[in-house]
Amino acid sequence: MPVPAPVRSRRLPPARRIAVALALPAALLLGACSGGSNGPATDRNGSAGDSGDDPAPIVDAVTAVIDASNAEDADAFRALVCRAEVDTFADLTDADPVDDPVRLTDVDVISQGTDSASAEVALTTGEGAGEITHVMRMDLVREDGDWKFCNMALVG
Repeated sequence: MPVPAPVRSRRLPPARRIAVALALPAALLLGACSGGSNGPATDRNGSAGDSGDDPAPIVDAVTAVIDASNAEDADAFRALVCRAEVDTFADLTDADPVDDPVRLTDVDVISQGTDSASAEVALTTGEGAGEITHVMRMDLVREDGDWKFCNMALVG
């Protein structure tokens, strides 16, 4: 079955596109940035989480959400969102990848159960003296065996 061509939307400024995709206030993500890397993938106690599960799939899910947002791939982004929140992003459309993506600079899995997890995620924008890092709490749920993004809030 052929895949339909992506629908293009009017381009928003990079900081606003990311804020919309991640359901964050636009003021949180200002500036430009490039590159990216992941930090530790353990909980605050240095273990794999409450249930003993491997935190790597959670880190992978967080990374995929940020990558889909930076790529402005609406279908990929919606595929990573939990069922309870997916309708929130029904009107999200594809656009060209951002020229100045948010960098995922740290992922700290702070709790992990059988079907839910939380991670503190450091997202960095800007470069040099203009670099800003925001720490967000990202909540995930396991649906059909996959970790899905369900909520994000500013820490502190």
